[in-house]
Amino acid sequence: MNSLQQKILKRIIRRGRGSKVFSNKDFIDFGSRVNVNRALAMLFKSGSIRRVGRGLYDWPLIGSFSTKKGKELSPDMWSVINAVIKKHNINVFPSGISSANFLGLTNAVPVQPVFLTDGPSRTIETLGVYVRLNHSGKKILPWFNRPAFHVVNAMFWFGKEITKSDEFLLKINNVITPEIMCDLKNKRLILPDWVNSIVEKINIKKICCVRWSIKNSICIIL
Repeated sequence: MNSLQQKILKRIIRRGRGSKVFSNKDFIDFGSRVNVNRALAMLFKSGSIRRVGRGLYDWPLIGSFSTKKGKELSPDMWSVINAVIKKHNINVFPSGISSANFLGLTNAVPVQPVFLTDGPSRTIETLGVYVRLNHSGKKILPWFNRPAFHVVNAMFWFGKEITKSDEFLLKINNVITPEIMCDLKNKRLILPDWVNSIVEKINIKKICCVRWSIKNSICIIL
């Protein structure tokens, strides 16, 4: 084992078993990408670390109970996603169905983990488990990391037909906060008419949104 491999392994072990999924970007301070990739491949071949996906590695947690005792456990899904985010320099956000479920607007859940991304669409396989990243269209991208993201994301997932549902309007009333409403009002010009028609029906305290710059606004609840 050469010095580069020793440095990489030491950093992985320091984090503890099952605590993180690594990519070459976690060790780029040790050497060139080519050398780091080669060192990771050698550590995998020697059995020192596990490869959980293309260019992704971990030091697996070992089960201690029941049928899992003594066996390597699957990596945490979010550890895998975080490694992919860092490796490819992308952002990842919940899918429309996940936002709807999070808000309590549906009991539906995706058959396999699905997320939105501002990067290219791809499927990540980790030890037989598949995670799908779908490139988000232009209609969702402006809402990333904004207060109204989950609401807008959920409405796009439901589609135009939801405007005819009184049950949906009742449910959405229960999750809209003044902050979310202000966000929806301020960016209503980038929303389609059918979404704005739902927003206008939401029964919440009157809100006055005052814009003082392109990016900032203040809401006065009357």
